Amino acid sequence: MQNRTAFLAALAAVVVSLGTVGRADYPPSIWSLAADRKADVKRLQEVSGMKKLHFATREEVLSTTRCEPGSVHPFGVLFGLPTYLDPSVLENEYVNFNIGMLTRSVRIKKDDLTRLLGAVVAEFAKAR
Repeated sequence: MQNRTAFLAALAAVVVSLGTVGRADYPPSIWSLAADRKADVKRLQEVSGMKKLHFATREEVLSTTRCEPGSVHPFGVLFGLPTYLDPSVLENEYVNFNIGMLTRSVRIKKDDLTRLLGAVVAEFAKAR
């Protein structure tokens, strides 16, 4: 928590395509973690149960979410995507995240975020 203020955490949403690129049987998913962390690929594989995965390209993010990379919000349900939330996001009272645009963000209480998201909470982040 050294890089964060006492009550705010920034959230980074990562769109991951599971399995082989272009395989319809492996839909993309949204994995949200604190912005001062990075995704642990081995943990992503363990949590998802998939042996192969890749981070979505800019084109895949745009076609899946209609959002620029870096502006994807954690509400995967709006895109019809499975959503995962790392506990690092819930370490502070409030969470800030983009809302589909790089120039707009919101602040929400962590309890409201978890209630609204309906996400699977699983550890998949590690320190930078």
